[in-house]
Amino acid sequence: MESITALRSSSSHHARSHLFALLAEAFRYPDEEQISLIREGVLRKELAQCLALIAPELKAELNISSLASAGTGDDLQLEYTRLFDLAASRRGCSLHMGVYRGPRMKAMEELLRFYNHFGLSLVEGQSELPDHITTQLEFLQFLAYCEAELVATGQSADDQRRARRDFIARYPARWLPQLQ
Repeated sequence: MESITALRSSSSHHARSHLFALLAEAFRYPDEEQISLIREGVLRKELAQCLALIAPELKAELNISSLASAGTGDDLQLEYTRLFDLAASRRGCSLHMGVYRGPRMKAMEELLRFYNHFGLSLVEGQSELPDHITTQLEFLQFLAYCEAELVATGQSADDQRRARRDFIARYPARWLPQLQ
């Protein structure tokens, strides 16, 4: 993961890419490395710094201080399973778009076409499906990174910016309110 220190000398465009990466990590099943980053305050600090660069007004609205009191590894893993694994908990909330905007196979095919349009494909052995929130956030990270690199070299990033906005409007913006 790119350090936020490097982002300070960069731009809000790179910070946006880093924010999408942080959010993707935050929605993954918590492994020992992620739990360590949460406990040490690294995730909280980097989220706060990214938001300060991108949207200070949003930073003021979010309560990311609760990350400081995250439980043990077992607690976080159990809570993640309780909240997001439909097979383990009937009251869980799926992190897969297809559950909210079905049929699921059609939703995944549509997303794959979007990813493929930008030359991306799923990696063999990838643990998450195309409609999972982490896969969508990683794609947004990619688009934001491409945009940042174009801006850094003085080129037009209008196409990447439009693609990012279009993707958000078509996918996360349509199903995340239901997840909430």
